[in-house]
Amino acid sequence: MKYVSISSPLKCTLLYILQGMIFIVFSTGIGLLVTPSPAVAQETTSAPARGPSAVTARPDHRMTRKARDTLKEIFKDSIVNCQLVLPEEPDIVAFKTLIKETLGNPAVTDQLKQRWNRAGWKCSWVAGSGVLVIREKTEQRFGRGIYAIRQGGDSRIILQAPHRFNDAKTGVIARKLFQEHDVWAVGLNTVHRKDLDLAHCDRHYFNAFTEAVVERHGDSVMLQLHGFSNAQKTNAGKTARLIVSDTTKFPGRDARRVATEFKTNFGRSHTRLYPVETRWLGGTDNQQSRLVQQLGGIGFLHMEMNPEFRQQLASDASVRKTFFDSIAAAIAR
Repeated sequence: MKYVSISSPLKCTLLYILQGMIFIVFSTGIGLLVTPSPAVAQETTSAPARGPSAVTARPDHRMTRKARDTLKEIFKDSIVNCQLVLPEEPDIVAFKTLIKETLGNPAVTDQLKQRWNRAGWKCSWVAGSGVLVIREKTEQRFGRGIYAIRQGGDSRIILQAPHRFNDAKTGVIARKLFQEHDVWAVGLNTVHRKDLDLAHCDRHYFNAFTEAVVERHGDSVMLQLHGFSNAQKTNAGKTARLIVSDTTKFPGRDARRVATEFKTNFGRSHTRLYPVETRWLGGTDNQQSRLVQQLGGIGFLHMEMNPEFRQQLASDASVRKTFFDSIAAAIAR
């Protein structure tokens, strides 16, 4: 057998190549050891769940157990003895002025609280959380909604659930996402959709809240949560668990990227992008979306979820984390 002599430079080159191959194999092996959450894996229909493709580290925004319980009770109590009184324009204007002044203001003075009080609202902190809640007074509950703001944060994400009674679990999901993750503010309805559909009325405090957010920070992204049933749908709408839309006929960057992240993390058949993959539930006549567009805002995402996915989000923190991190990765600038 002949032996071929190898020069020293060539030996070094081969050694570098061999070291690189070992590093790649080792790194790949480590990656394969990561397993998805069981709840997420169960939801996946065609691809295994995994973490978001590009999520940057964020501080922990979770509230203490006591603060979470307090916020839950406040949201629950906000609907007690609530009867719809249609708003007057001056009252809406006053609310918008106050909410705009309050958003992102870490120094909420007693004077500002007194102004809220004179307008028929209660402005109070959730102890130990940095969260401020704007709610109707007990004796003046007229269906104006309830709003919670995380003061002093730098999040671009706003949550809305305008049909939390009709679209079961959407209010719970919005509240828990707000409690656990980097969300700037959340707004919920306090009267049933059959009395007043906040997503489709052209004059309400919910709209003033939307306007104040956009005028305060035009790069905010508003996530509006809705629920649907697969029963009356056909084709893609029959099997979809989540329908993502920015309410336009030509979905923009955020909507496309959010849909892609969800498909990657929950499975390709899980999510449909409106109107590319389904013609159902695009939210094209959504009033808050129109306001965001008119004011030059850059972000509104309309998310329709079927009952099974809403239940998962409401009951499983790991599914909520994958849901939120997928959105955060998609809208990252």
